[in-house]
Amino acid sequence: MLVFDFLDKEDSQDWPNGFLALQVPDPGTLMQNRWDGIEAYLADGDKKDRQHYKRTLREAQKLNIRVERTKAVPNMEAALELIRKVDRRYNNPPNPWVRGLLENMEMVNGTWLEVRQNEALIGGGAILEDNETQLTTALGLADAVPYAYLLLTYASLEEAFNSKVRLLRWGSGAYETKRQLGFELETNNFIVISSSNAILRKFSLWLAG
Repeated sequence: MLVFDFLDKEDSQDWPNGFLALQVPDPGTLMQNRWDGIEAYLADGDKKDRQHYKRTLREAQKLNIRVERTKAVPNMEAALELIRKVDRRYNNPPNPWVRGLLENMEMVNGTWLEVRQNEALIGGGAILEDNETQLTTALGLADAVPYAYLLLTYASLEEAFNSKVRLLRWGSGAYETKRQLGFELETNNFIVISSSNAILRKFSLWLAG
């Protein structure tokens, strides 16, 4: 099987016979960075967004929920269990290389964000940087804990602005929340496949939904 991945729609058209073009569901999200800090970003939005940010920090502090930043994952098994919880919650296929990704974050200036309530780990996520681009991935969350996701979201934005990246890529899912934050859908969710195996062609169609 031959696969051409991350193609825009126009790049997936006009291929020779024998090549199958497919649109992959759940596109990623991205945002061009034009701010030099979280305060400038909030000032560029409306009053409701600024109030929501301050209220989130205030209410989380009352519950003793905080974000910590490290260059390595302090408790790998606990972090992986939270990531698996998110996968099960949204019926995502488990990522087979997530442990290796977390173990080697330093190769791409990685940062591990984790949310703790008192001393209990209740959330986490990885930030990777390369070519002036930030990628957030490996989200993990405990069940029914308020503010953890929002704290990770705001901390990721702060890291991006402080690092002066030019582009933020936040993957798929939670589209309405990301849209409100200023993210747009990526358009490179097309692939072109060629295979002489009929079973593989049918399997590709099934994967594409």
